[in-house]
Amino acid sequence: MELIRPHVFLPQWQKSDGDCSVSSLSMATGIPYHIIAETARKVGLKKVIQSGMWLTEMEKLVNGLTPPIQMRVVSPERALDEGYGLVVVKFLRTKEYHSLAVWHGLVCDPLNSLLWEPDVYIKNNYQRTRYQNGVLLYRESDVKSRVSKRSVTK
Repeated sequence: MELIRPHVFLPQWQKSDGDCSVSSLSMATGIPYHIIAETARKVGLKKVIQSGMWLTEMEKLVNGLTPPIQMRVVSPERALDEGYGLVVVKFLRTKEYHSLAVWHGLVCDPLNSLLWEPDVYIKNNYQRTRYQNGVLLYRESDVKSRVSKRSVTK
């Protein structure tokens, strides 16, 4: 499996209060927002645009993309060290979660599409915040070979 590292970074603003994960996935993968939102609807996650999504729902969404993307939940430090993927922050006052894209070791907040140094983002956020989870996204390079092996009859 190959870690997804987009060559070009296209900032994606959130379109509603709950779609930070959809916007962050778009930035982290280089896949246009509308394709990720359409895939969410196709896999039965119609409300994630308005209400957000849990990591289990995110996994269902990335598995529904064509070609599918594999997702690995890791520590936020690991995601930041790898330099690509997502990190999830927790606002300590409101107990809400928020997804940020990671590109070249910087975090991009879909609320304003600004790129931040990870430690500066935490210190300058208007709410008390901490990194909660990291998400690494992988392109499965051997999908075709595995599918063809399963479809071959003896």
